[in-house]
Amino acid sequence: GWASAYVERDKIIDGTDGLEVDHSYLLNEALWDSYFFSGAAPTLEPASSGGSSSVWDNEIATQTRSLETVLREFAEDSRNNPLRNPRMTLRSNSLNGMSNQEFADAMLLPEACTKIAAHLMVDGAFNINSTSVEAWTALLLGLRGIPFDLADGTSASTSDTPFPRFRDPLGEENDNWQGFRSLTDNQIEELAGNIVEQVRERGPFLSLGEFVNRRVENSELGAKGALQAAIDATEINNSALQNPVDDSQYETEDQPNITSSDTGIGIPGYLTQADVLKSIAPIITVRSDTFIIRTYGEVRDNDGNIAARAWAEATVQRVPEFTDQNDSPDTQTDALSAVNLEFGRQFRITSFRYLAAEEAQALSL
Repeated sequence: GWASAYVERDKIIDGTDGLEVDHSYLLNEALWDSYFFSGAAPTLEPASSGGSSSVWDNEIATQTRSLETVLREFAEDSRNNPLRNPRMTLRSNSLNGMSNQEFADAMLLPEACTKIAAHLMVDGAFNINSTSVEAWTALLLGLRGIPFDLADGTSASTSDTPFPRFRDPLGEENDNWQGFRSLTDNQIEELAGNIVEQVRERGPFLSLGEFVNRRVENSELGAKGALQAAIDATEINNSALQNPVDDSQYETEDQPNITSSDTGIGIPGYLTQADVLKSIAPIITVRSDTFIIRTYGEVRDNDGNIAARAWAEATVQRVPEFTDQNDSPDTQTDALSAVNLEFGRQFRITSFRYLAAEEAQALSL
C-alpha cells in the first residue's frame, strides 16, 4: 500500500535501465480486477508425517473430497454444501437443464475458469465507494468474535475483531511478534470514518486496483493507498512501533516515500491494509449490482384534483447475461457486439410491490 522506496511518487518505473520498479503497484493493478477466487477447490487435510528422511517423498496433503464431489454437491444444495468461499452462491436456474453431475463435469474442464462466474453470485457484496461510516463499520466488524486455530492446535478467541496475517498464528491476541492483531469496536469505528474520508478525497474508484493502490502523482495521495492512509491516520499501530529507520542510504528524491519510517512496520502486531483486505477481499466491488427503485404516479380529474395515486417499489439486479445474448457471459470486452458495448449486462426485476400510503410517507416519497 505504500510507495516504493526506489521509485518517485509520480512514476511506476524509474531509472534509465528501467530496473527500479514499483512491483507492488503493478501486481495490484494486474491481479485485483482480472481474477477472483471462486472457492471451488478440493478439501484437503495434512498427510501423516514422520521423522525419517523419506518423509519428503510422500504427499504433504491428502484429498478428502475431490473437486468433482465439491462441485456436484454444491449444485445439489449450495447453501448446505458451500464452496470454500461461502459468500459464493449458485445462481438460481443457472444450470440451464444440466444435471448436477453435468455441471460438475463442465466446471472441471480447463476453460471453466472463465465460465464459472456466470453461475455464481456474491451474497452480500460491498461497494467500496460507499461513504457511509455505518456501512464500513459493519463490514469491518464481520469477523468480530470469530475463533480460529493457533499453531499449537488451540483455538484463539477474542471479543474484538481479529485480523490475523497468518493462517495459524504462533502467539496470542496483540502479541506484536508472534500473534495476531485485533481491534476494539471504537478502533473499528474510527478506522471506518477515516476510510470514508479517503473515499471522498480519492473516489469514486473505477477499479479495485485503483482503490488498493496509491495515486501515481507527487502528492500525499501518491504516498500510500486509501486503506493504508486510513490506518496511518489513527494510533492503532503505536504499540507496535520499535525504532526509527535510517533512510540516509536511499536516494534523496526517494526518501520522502518512506513515510512510515519505523523498524516495527510489518511485524504481526502492526496492522496493514493487506491485513484488512485479507478479510474483506472476497466481497468488495467497485459498483453495486442490486438497486431499489421507488416511483410515484397519480391521476387528476378535469379540475386538477388528484383522483388516484400509487407508489411502487421494484428491486432490480444486474446478472451475468448480456443484453444481446448472442454473446456468452464470458465473452471478452473486445469481442462484444455493439449493443453489449453500449448497454452491458442485463438488469432483471427480482421483486415488485405497491406501497401503502402510510409506508410511502414514512419513506418521504
